[in-house]
Amino acid sequence: MVKRPYTFTFLFTIALLFLTKGLSFAQVETVVVTQADLQPLVGKWSGVMTSYEYGNDTTQMRTDVDWNVTESDSGLVTTITYWDEGGEAIESVGLMEASAGGKRIRMDGKVWMVWAKRETGNGMTLVFQGPGQDNNRNAQITNVLYMSHPDSSRQDSVVLTKKVLYENAGKEIDRHQFRLGRVKE
Repeated sequence: MVKRPYTFTFLFTIALLFLTKGLSFAQVETVVVTQADLQPLVGKWSGVMTSYEYGNDTTQMRTDVDWNVTESDSGLVTTITYWDEGGEAIESVGLMEASAGGKRIRMDGKVWMVWAKRETGNGMTLVFQGPGQDNNRNAQITNVLYMSHPDSSRQDSVVLTKKVLYENAGKEIDRHQFRLGRVKE
């Protein structure tokens, strides 16, 4: 019998390479959002806010809305103004910022986990979500933010949609949607 000392080493090396390459396919790419990704939001926006009924996704309220986004040392200051059915202006001020590690977005006092970031030639879509309350019920809330590229052939626009999945409901519903175009100054 001829001894082949390198045969075992060779086979072990091949098996190890196969195993590590195979495992690398299973790795999930980490989604990172930076404050620079949110920069296109800076400016004045105007459009429509639609609120949907809790039970059946039908339109509950549709109103004009203005959104002013400015920079600060803490992030982006967002001022939303909309008008109720009686014509009274309602204003809400919040803050939007990406975390230092880029895995979270703080929006209006809540911290959301970044789940997806998709870029195309027309714009970028960010998906961030987490547990929360909606209509005094526990829910998984998903925010979908689409920002068109200002230089794209499409209108300079932003769409922010809040989706809600109530505990034990089985179906995610749209709750609010902002459709905004940049105000030209």
